[in-house]
Amino acid sequence: MTAVPVTTPSTVPTSPTAPVAPPAGTTSRHPSRALRILRVVARGLALALLVGTLGGAAARLWMRLFSVVLGHETGFSWPGTIGVVLVFTVVWVPAALAVVATRRRWRLVPLALAVLLLWYGSALNALADLPECLTSAELAGLAPLGLAFLLTPVAQGRALVRLADRDRRTP
Repeated sequence: MTAVPVTTPSTVPTSPTAPVAPPAGTTSRHPSRALRILRVVARGLALALLVGTLGGAAARLWMRLFSVVLGHETGFSWPGTIGVVLVFTVVWVPAALAVVATRRRWRLVPLALAVLLLWYGSALNALADLPECLTSAELAGLAPLGLAFLLTPVAQGRALVRLADRDRRTP
């Protein structure tokens, strides 16, 4: 009968394909599930904050330009500006978490919902602020601003995906 050699965690395997056990008292090289979830949540919240803040600031700029074209008062309050930025940030949180958590196609669903929600809110706000009759010059000035306002959430979603995928390792 031949003796089977006993290997301990500190013993180096002789075969280059044999798995190497981590040294005693240490954990594996892969982060735990809880740590991975924490990283996904932290990164998702950070991306939502970044994209939401930039998009909210852009939306506030478009609102100001709308007011200039229509001849309304152009002063905005800080609480109103913070509110717009906060709404844009909160809307992007679920989408950012989905984009950071996976590369599967279903992550586009929260992105599309965020864009649609921001479009809906923007349309309601614009319709409430528009006067009943506009001159052709006002309409000509509002058309590019309206398009820019609609493209802002789309650009936010694209930036969110690009930022989330930028540092992700390929499997």
